[in-house]
Amino acid sequence: MENCWWTEKAHQIQQYADNNELQKFYEAVKAVHGPRQHSIHPVKSKDGSTLIKDRQGILCRWAEHLSELLNCINPHGLHWWHKVTHAEIRTRTNDHCMEHLVMQRQLRWVGHVIRMQSNRLPRRILYSELQHGQRAAGGQKKRFSDHIKATLRKCPVPPDQLEVLAADRDTWRDVCEEGLAAFDISYNQEAEVRRARRHTVTSVPTSGPRCHNYGRTCVSDFGLRSHLRSHRPSLTTS
Repeated sequence: MENCWWTEKAHQIQQYADNNELQKFYEAVKAVHGPRQHSIHPVKSKDGSTLIKDRQGILCRWAEHLSELLNCINPHGLHWWHKVTHAEIRTRTNDHCMEHLVMQRQLRWVGHVIRMQSNRLPRRILYSELQHGQRAAGGQKKRFSDHIKATLRKCPVPPDQLEVLAADRDTWRDVCEEGLAAFDISYNQEAEVRRARRHTVTSVPTSGPRCHNYGRTCVSDFGLRSHLRSHRPSLTTS
């Protein structure tokens, strides 16, 4: 009797999907799935020592975090006209670049999936391959595995040792921290090289708009406007 009910519901839902009756389709799916249960995810305390699980404590912690985030005071006294490089700001604030944060979460996720059991769906998708079809000639779209290999080479972590290193959680965490620390060093060095290359004066213009405050000759009117906007006397004398 129960199997007949499930079979009838399956045919009914499939019929709604074939007829593009979306409202009836979602109503039938909700009826089969049952009422939605709202789960509350625990959060850590401000010092990270305890895990808050009760609803009121979680709401209070989020309110405290958002209040500090929106009403924070600049402790380093940095402003946009100070012309401090991104590398210097990260050094003063003890923070990382956005690429570091994205790579950190991707590496953690890959290690988590590798440690899953072989019957879990995420692990099966990670190791699966298409049985039919072929890749087009020419430049190929980067797959997730290609992206992970490129990320490992940036860290640097040998791609052929990924499964061995990720098998143990503590070992993989240490490897990720060391690799990302090496990535930060190379990232800041490359940023300094690019900045030095941009600020290297190859040839001084002999003709063009001239600044009446500092006597600098610019290549174009746009360059003069940018120079005047960034070298205002009121900002430099304060």
